[in-house]
Amino acid sequence: MRIAFFELEEWEKAYFEKEFINSHELFFFEKPLTQAELPQIKDVDALVVFVHSQVTKEILDGIP
Repeated sequence: MRIAFFELEEWEKAYFEKEFINSHELFFFEKPLTQAELPQIKDVDALVVFVHSQVTKEILDGIP
């Protein structure tokens, strides 16, 4: 599974890397999700976002 994470702190990133080692392809972004990241996440299976990412209709329409 390809998973994109947004707004993670370093300790959170380390946790997910440890827990999902060799089982998933992980993509990490320090900033909130915006339309600018759509080309980079067009093939992900799951999004993990936090409070500052606004998952709008345009964002959802831009991913599978």
